[in-house]
Amino acid sequence: MPRWSRPVSLLLACLLAACGADPAPSPAASATSTATAPAGVEVRDDGLVATWFAPAGAVPMPALLVLGGSEGGKETSSRMAAGLHAEGYATLALAYFDHEGLPKQLQDIPLEYFGRALDWLVRQPGVDATRIGVVGGSKGAEAALLLASRDRRVRAVVASTPTDHAWQSVDWNGWSDTPSWTEGGAAVAYLRYAPFDPTAGLRALYDRSVADAPQALRDAARIPVEQSDAAFLLIAGAQDALWGAVEASDRIAATLAAANHPREVQVLRYADAGHVVFIGRAIAPDDAVLERILPMGGTREGVLAAINDGWPKTLDFLARNLAPADSAAAR
Repeated sequence: MPRWSRPVSLLLACLLAACGADPAPSPAASATSTATAPAGVEVRDDGLVATWFAPAGAVPMPALLVLGGSEGGKETSSRMAAGLHAEGYATLALAYFDHEGLPKQLQDIPLEYFGRALDWLVRQPGVDATRIGVVGGSKGAEAALLLASRDRRVRAVVASTPTDHAWQSVDWNGWSDTPSWTEGGAAVAYLRYAPFDPTAGLRALYDRSVADAPQALRDAARIPVEQSDAAFLLIAGAQDALWGAVEASDRIAATLAAANHPREVQVLRYADAGHVVFIGRAIAPDDAVLERILPMGGTREGVLAAINDGWPKTLDFLARNLAPADSAAAR
């Protein structure tokens, strides 16, 4: 193990724990999943580990697959899913590592697992299978973009603090030169971490890792978003302490523009916000969650403004792009 790998893991753990540290309890209920389960029940079908917030009405609803980030588990995704469910969406909060029945570390996660989650989602009564979106933050945004580039059922993507590349695995125990993701049993090409200078911080690590990678590897690890049929909303803060999400968002948008992508592509950039710019709800100035967000970059005022500006814009984006196919609002 390189001697600088342990500081990488420790700093990642310290910073990324903030993403999943909302003091509100998880809304998941302890119940057995059924096809018509009420909101907030546990799902263990098809090898999935998820919480299901079911459709609330008789008319088929759009549905969202919701993915948390490097904090693991599904507490973060469940909170986001509950907020989106309250706005009229059926939501499936999916864990993909660090939960009973799943890999402990964020490494070698099969992309097919997310495809099975979509399979499950579109089978549910009350879900309109033609109106499916994916919402993800940080590593969840990375997974969401990879999924959308491979599965044309995805009609809309909300990617909070995204990257435009697939990355090396996140191993809390040290250093693992392994992929975050696999497909068909093989590694999805990924960028490796450069040697880490603890005095420079994680943002410098990610920036250097991109700069040091050979062009052929950068090309291979780039997420091919132009293969998607989805609309994209990319949300990023310029003071992100982890990676360059604004720059990645701009590169994603440029790639889609060059490909004459036929769907909406929108980038929300916030100059004074950091790595956490979306939590699935608006927040008040005295909300305790701000204290856990600020280590990820940005000013208190900037983070608060970004979350509260982005939330209604996210809902507007989803309403436009997951509208019924025969609606004039559909894009």
